[in-house]
Amino acid sequence: MKCSRPSRTKQRFGNFGHRPAYSCAKLFRTISYPRFHIFGLTKLDIHSAKQVGPRHGSLGDFQGLLNAIRSFNGAKVARLLSLDNEAQRLAVRQGSSPNGTLPESALRYIHTRTCGLVHDCKEHWAVVLRSHYLCLAALLSNNHDQAFLHMADYISDMNSIFREENGAWMVPVVTQTAEALRLLANKADEQLLSQRQHQCRKEAAGSWLQKFYSTAKTLKGNQNKSMALLPVVNTMFKLYFKLNTLRNCKPCIQAVEHPNFSFTSFPQSERVTYKYFAGRLAIFQDQLAKAEADLEYAFNHCPADAWHNKRLCLYFLVPVRLLAGSLPSEAHLAAFNLQIYIPFVQAMKSGSTQQLAAALKQHQVELIRKGVYLQLVKLQPIVMRRLLKRSWVINREGNEKGHLLPLGQLQKAIRWQQMDMDEDDVECAVANLIHKKYVKGYISHKNQVLVLSKADPFPAVSAQQI
Repeated sequence: MKCSRPSRTKQRFGNFGHRPAYSCAKLFRTISYPRFHIFGLTKLDIHSAKQVGPRHGSLGDFQGLLNAIRSFNGAKVARLLSLDNEAQRLAVRQGSSPNGTLPESALRYIHTRTCGLVHDCKEHWAVVLRSHYLCLAALLSNNHDQAFLHMADYISDMNSIFREENGAWMVPVVTQTAEALRLLANKADEQLLSQRQHQCRKEAAGSWLQKFYSTAKTLKGNQNKSMALLPVVNTMFKLYFKLNTLRNCKPCIQAVEHPNFSFTSFPQSERVTYKYFAGRLAIFQDQLAKAEADLEYAFNHCPADAWHNKRLCLYFLVPVRLLAGSLPSEAHLAAFNLQIYIPFVQAMKSGSTQQLAAALKQHQVELIRKGVYLQLVKLQPIVMRRLLKRSWVINREGNEKGHLLPLGQLQKAIRWQQMDMDEDDVECAVANLIHKKYVKGYISHKNQVLVLSKADPFPAVSAQQI
């Protein structure tokens, strides 16, 4: 029987019926590798990538992170990119070197796997993930400055992803990264200061956060991106108040208080934080009515068990209320550990200019550091008004001309408090009270007498524009 020659197909791939395993394996081995060359990878790179991941184990749930990016799961990406993620910290700690770096094979693995994403921004994600793991490794070696620099390396790439038309899913990632950058900047500055270096990472962090801010407040594209605006603004406020560059807060205030901005759609925690800083900023700008409204909102919307946050709000709300003539009870102040204000309240009740001066001198350093010293200095005319009113009450008893108050009597009351003021100083102080409309009347310079109005000579302090 004559044997027929095998066909060319059988010569190349064998008999599928008799050798399916070998033939199919050979077939897929032959046609699979070329498709990886579109990412610029060789067979050696693919083999290294497959070996590096499981062997190093230094990247935690890296596949879960890639899956979250692929499915646009912003909350999960934010959780896995958190610098506080214990699983990620443990994995990186085991895989990094003592000097806070990752092996080159691990970095190659990150690049290879990330470039395999079916994602329009895979190049940006490759930079983000590589720098993130380097940042985490530096942080675990207590090199906060290097960790900050690694995080700053990927802010532009993360913002490019956020700027995409469908980038609204990145809101949780952006807000978390902004806060992490601020905290790292604080730690880096502390570390640099201990090393007698004077570079300010907080200023650099403020510049980087401007990128997130600009993208979040734009009216183009997906409007849901604006949900990152208030958290980013709050983070920027924290930096600007720390740096004492409050002039930079004005554009942020204008963006949030724009009529088209939906303030109530944000979580209560973000709204309270914003009102707290907006109220403090209004104090510096002498907008006391706005400061009182914002700080009162922040205080009333704090959770009942947030004692520390309520105390922070009251620390700045009390001076504003004092300038409006509203005196808190000493028990209320003591409940929030604000005994520092008790001497000021007592001075306003008694009209004691001496007690006010002593309280200002005793607590000057802390009050200046908190930024409320100048507000409490403005209590001087209100305390003087109280002293003048007490002198008027004593003078009018049994006196038909009780509306006439000799300036010499007020001068005696001031000297009794061991405060030295001559006649010109007393007359100037009373004229200032009349000008501020704390007192209704006029001064007879010739007779050195204060002529008070017979109808409500001492209007309520709260009725005056401070």
